[in-house]
Amino acid sequence: MTYEEKLQNMAVEGLDAGAKMAYQDIASVLCGGEGSVVGSELLDLKEEKVAFVIRQIKDGLHPSLMDPGEQKIMFETFGQEWYLDYGYIREDCFALITIDPIPPVKK
Repeated sequence: MTYEEKLQNMAVEGLDAGAKMAYQDIASVLCGGEGSVVGSELLDLKEEKVAFVIRQIKDGLHPSLMDPGEQKIMFETFGQEWYLDYGYIREDCFALITIDPIPPVKK
């Protein structure tokens, strides 16, 4: 199994049944057929979701206001302490603690 196939399987396993159905519906519309979401299409959709969530955070969405799926995708993509890259602390994932985040300077 290639690295890409492993990533695809992990992405599919991380989705709940409702999300899988939604992606299949999107794939049917985009691909013009019955089709199911194949690995590369699923990864593309995940990348779009990640980009969307990052844009929301940069536009001011506080982590405590994110839905569980958005927090989960950030955790799966960037690791357990993803919020540190945006100037937040762990508690911000559950309550409004940090009002004016200052992201750390990357070296």
